[in-house]
Amino acid sequence: MEGKKLSKRPTKRRPVRIGLDLDGVIIDKPPGLPNWALTRLVRERTKTELAYRYPSSALERSIRWLSHHPLLRQPIWNNLRDIRTIAGTYEFYVISGRYSFLRGRTKDWLQTYDCAGLFQGVYVNLNNRQPHRFKESMIRKLKLEMFIDDDEAQIDYLRTRLPKLRIIHWNGTRSVRSLIQAP
Repeated sequence: MEGKKLSKRPTKRRPVRIGLDLDGVIIDKPPGLPNWALTRLVRERTKTELAYRYPSSALERSIRWLSHHPLLRQPIWNNLRDIRTIAGTYEFYVISGRYSFLRGRTKDWLQTYDCAGLFQGVYVNLNNRQPHRFKESMIRKLKLEMFIDDDEAQIDYLRTRLPKLRIIHWNGTRSVRSLIQAP
């Protein structure tokens, strides 16, 4: 075989592994509640570090549980459609900072909007850790290459902790598909 180059067999590349936040990227915010009000309800009032409130009373957990009913929390249809369209090309993982008392609501939502099999995995914060720390640990564990979130404070935190990760801020203006496929 002198003078003839042997070609290598083409290697099959594995799909890019993408993490998605749930609320604000796949599921819309509660209707009629401005972002500033939502932020005040869920964030701790601390100036030194990022912190989120775990609802301490049964009443507050019940109100949050009711507000997460699938009929009150519509999908962000364009994003869900995009994910369905490109799901064979990429591996999608949902990483949600939702606390454990919303586990059932999360399952109900995914069933209601026919998301079974769409994601490689759905990870909810069952140990009630700080949401940004939970997301960081899951991103590391799953070895994700990209993560999409709408929470700027969490994005800032993740960028300092995971500098090699491509983190995309979804602010509602561009499609998830175009953000993923952008260089």
